Amino acid sequence: MSFKPNVPQANDFISQSQRDFKTNFTRVNDIWGKQPTESDNVGDHVPLLDPDEDIRGKHKKTTFVQQAAHPATPANEADLYSFEANGAPELHYRRN
Repeated sequence: MSFKPNVPQANDFISQSQRDFKTNFTRVNDIWGKQPTESDNVGDHVPLLDPDEDIRGKHKKTTFVQQAAHPATPANEADLYSFEANGAPELHYRRN
């Protein structure tokens, strides 16, 4: 079971796409409900099945995966990323 980003299509009937919708919702719940791992941002959000409806899907924290190189920042955008400096990971911000 995997997430299908192209669901629904403009010409899909809901009755035909219902199984794909359910699969996508289940997949998102599976991902957001996991415990944090060392190199992923999985676990950064409150699970979508949390009993408190007001906080479902909100951030608990933000994890930055350390980059191997400084990312290229597109024009008129900004990057916030983790990169090793002075032997330790540091948070970097760059606006192009």
